[in-house]
Amino acid sequence: MVPLVHIIYICLFAMGALFIWMTQAFPRPLSADDIGPAMFPIWLAIVMMTLIVVDTVISWGRAKKVPLGDVGLAFLFALGMGSAVWASSRFGLFYVLPVALYTGLWVIGSRRLVVNGIFSLAMSVVLWALFDQLLSIPLSRL
Repeated sequence: MVPLVHIIYICLFAMGALFIWMTQAFPRPLSADDIGPAMFPIWLAIVMMTLIVVDTVISWGRAKKVPLGDVGLAFLFALGMGSAVWASSRFGLFYVLPVALYTGLWVIGSRRLVVNGIFSLAMSVVLWALFDQLLSIPLSRL
């Protein structure tokens, strides 16, 4: 059992550190009186990191604990969602959407394989017809 909020805070703290590191490539101030474009994201990251440390100290003994396996499943699901977004940008939405819908239905507990397949294909065709054909809004790269 691990405190879920502390795992989230570790990720957010790392994101704040990444913000500070990324601002090193921002342009420098044009004059000595200017604060420059990098200062706002740096200040925001420092405030965020400070509040994370303060809340972690305050809530150390009271944070709700969850099984580590649930946290792992959440990270795997987030990785799958990110992979679907990447694949749809690489190969096209309508090639990836049926597989993503089918997988999502299976993950949420629907085990009716034929019905899930029909639904995934039908929803993809309806979205393609609506956006690409009827509204002339192309959603697919290919």
